[in-house]
Amino acid sequence: MSYIIRQGDPTTTGGSVTQGHGLFETFGKPTTLEGMIATCPACKKGSGPIKPVSKRSCDVEGKVVIIQGDIVQCGCSPGANTVIATQFEATATA
Repeated sequence: MSYIIRQGDPTTTGGSVTQGHGLFETFGKPTTLEGMIATCPACKKGSGPIKPVSKRSCDVEGKVVIIQGDIVQCGCSPGANTVIATQFEATATA
């Protein structure tokens, strides 16, 4: 299991998750789903969609919930920019 990502959570390159589902919250913040965007100050592209690194069963409206370690598809090398959870209670099975 891994911790659920929410809007505002940081990335490993110093960026942040800019989107979350407005009606699905985790501890008061919108929960991030696959395809939502995170920023990246380390590359020229500057942002990209978040992609799950594994299959999982936890989804909202057909899109999986993003968890710690999932990849931001920005201009960095694949896997260089990942999301980091800031809450440590809500989890999803990867």
